[in-house]
Amino acid sequence: MAVKIAHLLGSQLDALRYEPTPKRLRASVGSHLVADTCDGILVWEPRRLVPTYAVPAQSVSADLPPRKNTTPHPDAPLLDPTNPFTQHTTDGQVYDVVIGDKSLPSAAFRPDDPDLNRLVLLDFAAFDWLEEDEPIVGHPHDPFHRIDVLRSSRHVRIELDGHLLGDSSRQPIRDYICFFDEHVDVTVDGRQRDRPTTPWSAALR
Repeated sequence: MAVKIAHLLGSQLDALRYEPTPKRLRASVGSHLVADTCDGILVWEPRRLVPTYAVPAQSVSADLPPRKNTTPHPDAPLLDPTNPFTQHTTDGQVYDVVIGDKSLPSAAFRPDDPDLNRLVLLDFAAFDWLEEDEPIVGHPHDPFHRIDVLRSSRHVRIELDGHLLGDSSRQPIRDYICFFDEHVDVTVDGRQRDRPTTPWSAALR
């Protein structure tokens, strides 16, 4: 069964791992939007050093004809971004992604895992990606070694005990104020997020 991680440890490299991402993800081919979701997941197949974006199957606006089942390689060496998406290390179903008369062979994958079976992993190299309104190149970012400053057109409200602290539809960092998500109520496009539990949850109490 896949392991939900709070941080990446070397001992976990042999496991199928995942971590939710609250950011808006969009995958496109040319002018065709293939996926648009705020419920994406970062998934690390066993032995992979960087994650792959996975999106809910219902958010994919393309045909996904099945191609073949995978033959995983559990003894594969460590895989970095130079290793192809098609080199899977866990059981699952491979799909082509068909958009009109264009077919992307083996560009989607659904792992045989109960925690991930509603999701489809998409080949990063086969699509143009946006995280919020920022293009992402190379590979999905490591969520545990970064500070995000992303342009976003989504509507964000910050409240504390019913009092409005911030309201914006744009987020450059200069001359702006940041809030601890652990201590305020964050609403994005009308959807209130749960307060995360982190080492900072009790820091200001």
